[in-house]
Amino acid sequence: MSEDGHPRPYLENLSPDQRARVLDALAAVETYDLPVPEEDFPALSDSGLRAHVEACLKAEGRVLIHHEGLGYTSGYADAVTDALVSEGAGLLDEKERAVLAVILLRCVAMPRSLNREVGRTWFDAVPTTRQALKESQYLNRIVDDVLPRLYERRLIRYVGQGRGGILPGHQFRRLTPAASDRLWDRLNVVCEPDGLMAAHIRQRLGQGLSGTSHDAAADPHPSTYEDTTP
Repeated sequence: MSEDGHPRPYLENLSPDQRARVLDALAAVETYDLPVPEEDFPALSDSGLRAHVEACLKAEGRVLIHHEGLGYTSGYADAVTDALVSEGAGLLDEKERAVLAVILLRCVAMPRSLNREVGRTWFDAVPTTRQALKESQYLNRIVDDVLPRLYERRLIRYVGQGRGGILPGHQFRRLTPAASDRLWDRLNVVCEPDGLMAAHIRQRLGQGLSGTSHDAAADPHPSTYEDTTP
């Protein structure tokens, strides 16, 4: 509904039942941690109603993200992400970025580089631990302070018996392909700052997300590890 109590323009032509279905699906993709199965919500399985869900999201600067075989989440449109980054809104501080980068390297990039049988998404990952992160002399001083902040922002999650394992958090399900690719690019630069591809990557990073994206979703696969967060 709009502020004056009338239906949004892109919902006006729907019946009350259709409108309720669209709003139910919208609430689900905006709040669920896991991808919302389309079979659970008629407004996601029906392409016509799904277009209304997408219109509702677009009006708020967000997009519907499809996860093949799993369902849908939502996230910021790439142009909106670019604007937020340029304004410095919601950015991690230096310590938070450092800890998160090492978590992503240990959980995803390193296992993939070792040709382990992991998938191609942030959730096809191998858990790391707090103790492993503390092997770095720099991180040892900041990990205990930073991890709770990353968890609060849903950038990490705890898994396994005793919940001692650390994996990328549910916010990574809300990345568009362009945002996910940019994060991979940044990790590549961290790993090889003077590598042959580093200059090319830095140039591409300077273009922002919206110039190269289509605001569609990557195709994640279920994680091998059980998520035990509350």
